[in-house]
Amino acid sequence: MKIKKKFIFIPPKKLIGRKCLGVIFLVCGSLVLAFSFAILYVLPRFFPPETEIVEIRPEEPPFVAQRILIPGSSLSFLVKEDKIEGNLPATLIKIKPGDEILVLGNKTYRSYKVVNVKIEPGSAPAALQLEELTLRLVLAQLTKPAVNIIIEGDFVNVN
Repeated sequence: MKIKKKFIFIPPKKLIGRKCLGVIFLVCGSLVLAFSFAILYVLPRFFPPETEIVEIRPEEPPFVAQRILIPGSSLSFLVKEDKIEGNLPATLIKIKPGDEILVLGNKTYRSYKVVNVKIEPGSAPAALQLEELTLRLVLAQLTKPAVNIIIEGDFVNVN
């Protein structure tokens, strides 16, 4: 014997109160959608931002030193990744304040003027530090005892 279950719909007792609640939810949802549309799309068109983009320039590649020339002392050094390839000759080179140092890149060069020269004992590796307006060059001289020549320079111009 099979028993069939019948679905019987019994209407709620407070049908009017539940209809009002449904209408209130529909009205509130519609208002939320309308205000979000107004805030996100309509207001920005009437009140555009005050900033203007005048010109967008392509970003220039950073200056990468490839060679250092010191014309007053007839010296030339190859530079790879801010490390100088090569050392000073065994004879003491005289570099004095006011001398010019040229740092060559792949397309341009920068000119610096020697401001300070220090000779310190030690055997630090030769290195180059370029900042926007200053140069610091550490050169190793393989003499006995080994010395480092630290050259500081100020920026003169770019070409």
